Amino acid sequence: MIRTANIENEENISSISEYMRSPISTIKDLHNCYCFLTKFLQEINKDEFYSKGFLQIEGSVEKFIKCAKNNGFENEKECSNVISIAKNLAFNIMRYHNTNENFFQITLNIFRKNNQRKILKYTCEELFLTLFNKINSIYNKIITENDKKYNFGDIFEFYSPNNIERESSYNLLTKSISLINDAEKLNKNEKFKIISKIQIIKNETHNENPDLSVAFGVSKELIIILSALSAAIKKEANIVEAKENLEEFVSIIEKSCINSKLLKVHN
Repeated sequence: MIRTANIENEENISSISEYMRSPISTIKDLHNCYCFLTKFLQEINKDEFYSKGFLQIEGSVEKFIKCAKNNGFENEKECSNVISIAKNLAFNIMRYHNTNENFFQITLNIFRKNNQRKILKYTCEELFLTLFNKINSIYNKIITENDKKYNFGDIFEFYSPNNIERESSYNLLTKSISLINDAEKLNKNEKFKIISKIQIIKNETHNENPDLSVAFGVSKELIIILSALSAAIKKEANIVEAKENLEEFVSIIEKSCINSKLLKVHN
């Protein structure tokens, strides 16, 4: 669950040229840019990087970063990192294209070329997932700052998100990602969607000032999804274990962020 801005008269950007000309000043502009960019990147990934749209990856991400800065995102290091990842992704997709085009021209090196293609494709997939998650994270942080009704902070000292047990949370979520990635009966698209959501939780719990309404909400949503999948897909222990890890993570939030001593005083 990515938190979205409360936008009236939302505009749908229909093409990359329209996106590059779109305004970048307001939260509404950010939302429109985010919606188009994530859809644009997903289409490239869905097409297994054969889409010529990869040539616009770097420019489209730079556009989003400019919009993010205009709406209060001040982490220059992260901005530079995201643009660098986008540039690296586009470069590796180009290498992947060139390897495919030259594949049948070098028959003596056919096995070496085949292995190179697999490595490049894997590299592209990893870079894409990293870029996609970082864009989600930046968007979510900006919307959080601009939508205080979701940011509970410390409530009467009973609830303190900063007290979350980060190490145990990190281990559970990392293990869940590994389990889903190794689940034999899930296809590539299903794995990507589930892992992307877990990564959102992971990113939020490691923020300096975590907004656990995001982590809690996405976790609950995933538990429902994984429960349904485990019922539909028999003999897939990885899905069941990933669900149990998320349930344990929710329990960690409840136990570590609630001050039980103060609650007892008020009984």
